[in-house]
Amino acid sequence: MILLLNCAAYWFGASLGPLKTVLKNELQLDNSQYAVIAVSGHLVNTAIPVVSGVAIDYYGAAWLSLGSSIFILIGAVIAGAGASTKSYVALVVGEVIVGLGSATIETAQLKLYATFFRGSHLGLVLGINHSFNHFVILIAQSTAIPITDGTHSWTWAIWMPVFLSTLALIVNIGYFVFERRLPGAYQLPPVRQQVAAAGKRGFGTEMAIAWNALNNLPAVFWIITLTQLLQDATVQTYGVLTPSIYSVTRGTGLGLSFNFLPFTVAVPILVPSLQYMGTAQGIYAAFINAGHVIVVTAAGAIQDASPTGRHQ
Repeated sequence: MILLLNCAAYWFGASLGPLKTVLKNELQLDNSQYAVIAVSGHLVNTAIPVVSGVAIDYYGAAWLSLGSSIFILIGAVIAGAGASTKSYVALVVGEVIVGLGSATIETAQLKLYATFFRGSHLGLVLGINHSFNHFVILIAQSTAIPITDGTHSWTWAIWMPVFLSTLALIVNIGYFVFERRLPGAYQLPPVRQQVAAAGKRGFGTEMAIAWNALNNLPAVFWIITLTQLLQDATVQTYGVLTPSIYSVTRGTGLGLSFNFLPFTVAVPILVPSLQYMGTAQGIYAAFINAGHVIVVTAAGAIQDASPTGRHQ
């Protein structure tokens, strides 16, 4: 069940790359304006993942993942409506809301995996999750143009995440009920319960817990996170730009590409305590999204400033 929680967000993000040329033509956009659509979800996630990561540690992954599923569904509906009405603003707003939910739910996923599988095949489970996410990306990229051609409308490729996010929300509700029925021995109590049991409450206590979480992350975590700041974004930007590059410079059909993010799966293994898992993944996601915003925005500006044709 946990595998399906974020598939709609991955599908939505992956389908935008192959549709770049279509979106530019239909909405009369330049490369910089398209870059705003591509990075809007990442822009809000340059800070939100840290906050949501601390919240996941404090309140529990199940609650935050359920709320995130609702955000993703709302964002997908707004983006679908924007596609149907050819509203650039609605597409951007929808992408922002989907981004708000996707970063949080990805952090919740890793927290849940670490809770149930740490010390027992955690690396294998993370690898399966990573492979499944990129399988969704591959399918989304491979079908965006065929869906557009088959339905004679590019909007259906944008509406697909609405159906997937509805399914993900139903699955998330099912998991939430399942977790509530688990014996206490199989549940990881959130920090909030631990604080309440110790008789400590208040905003100051919560801030102290957040600071301790940051302070207890190992140095190797920070090293890996910093090395990925622009490296990951460069790889992802290449995947976003490849379809339009082939179309403009070669005069051929839209190309497809997808890439892997190998260090994402290492975060739950590097962090020594489950108590800080959400915070660690939130920090990692914030750095990755910041790099993505920088590189994609710069790439769009460079494309606009470059001559068109085979030598773009």
